[in-house]
Amino acid sequence: MREPFDEAEMARYSKSEFWQYFERQKDYWDNYSIMTTAYNKGLAQGRAEGLAQLRAEGRAEEKLNNARNLKANGVSIELIAKSLGLTEEEVEKL
Repeated sequence: MREPFDEAEMARYSKSEFWQYFERQKDYWDNYSIMTTAYNKGLAQGRAEGLAQLRAEGRAEEKLNNARNLKANGVSIELIAKSLGLTEEEVEKL
């Protein structure tokens, strides 16, 4: 809702001044909409990338835990490395 002063001020505009004002307002709201959309897309993209990174880290940690358990149960290092897609050096470090 417009303030009474703003409405009184607008009433004094000539036709061309009114349309200039209207175009400025339209440009403002168009830019606001563009920026809000870009922000929301960036936020969604950041969330998606963060989740993908967390999932990858979780899978890597799960591989290492599985390798530790297999090594503790006496499975050969070569078989563990081949089965889990790790190097033999990574398995030996566990």
